[in-house]
Amino acid sequence: MKHMKNCKWLFASYLLLVPVSTVTSVLFSLGLEPLINVASANDWAHFAGYLLLELVFALADVGANYLHRISRERMRFYYVTGLRRDCFEAVMDKDIADFYRHADSEYLSALNRDVDKLNRNVFDSACGFYKVAVGFLIHLYVILWVNVWIVLVNIVLSFVSVMIPRFFEKKLIEAQNTSSRASENYYGNLNDALRGFTTIKISGISDVIRKRMEAANRHLEEANYRSFRKNYSVSCISMLCTNISYVLTIGAGVYFTLTGRMSVGQIIAVSQLMGG
Repeated sequence: MKHMKNCKWLFASYLLLVPVSTVTSVLFSLGLEPLINVASANDWAHFAGYLLLELVFALADVGANYLHRISRERMRFYYVTGLRRDCFEAVMDKDIADFYRHADSEYLSALNRDVDKLNRNVFDSACGFYKVAVGFLIHLYVILWVNVWIVLVNIVLSFVSVMIPRFFEKKLIEAQNTSSRASENYYGNLNDALRGFTTIKISGISDVIRKRMEAANRHLEEANYRSFRKNYSVSCISMLCTNISYVLTIGAGVYFTLTGRMSVGQIIAVSQLMGG
């Protein structure tokens, strides 16, 4: 991200804090295994020690995740301010003839909604991908260490839930573009109404403008609603697949526990790792 070049230290700290926060989460999950095992075995002599260790892991997990999120939001500050500055400078660099080839609403949309969408679609996607990739590799290594068969079951089932959004990608993009055009239309009508307020009053066409604005308003919210509904429907399908994956993986863990290849503590730790 070019807007990160002036805060390389912040970018580097974020790259470091993501794996650190993942490792602390893993330690918290793994700490459950001996805690559950000693409790199941009525080994109260070691219970207090493992409980204290788990509390330390919990504190480290919260601290690392707090620092990770703070560094991410600080990076967002530099990214969004740089993005808005570049967009505004691009407008100001236009000559007069080129400037008036576009409506004011187009510039307002670019400086407002389009910047927000880039913030979500580029910044959040890049950060999210890095965090998921790091988390996946670390969790994969740890679960492989616990039980290789659990990993194989989880990978197959997780692949399905990850691929689902790609099947709907084209429709989601179309819905988002429709929402963006509806927003541009609404703000264009609003801008025209405000700039032509005197003319509207003198001409006595207030009712006509109200109806036009109401139509644009309804069109905008309908587009936003359809976009939200499609996005949320895909999210729900992915969530369902993730939940099924979780249940079946835990089912496999129970089977391995009953056959003596895993302890109760290990299955609790694995379930926590999957949830994290």
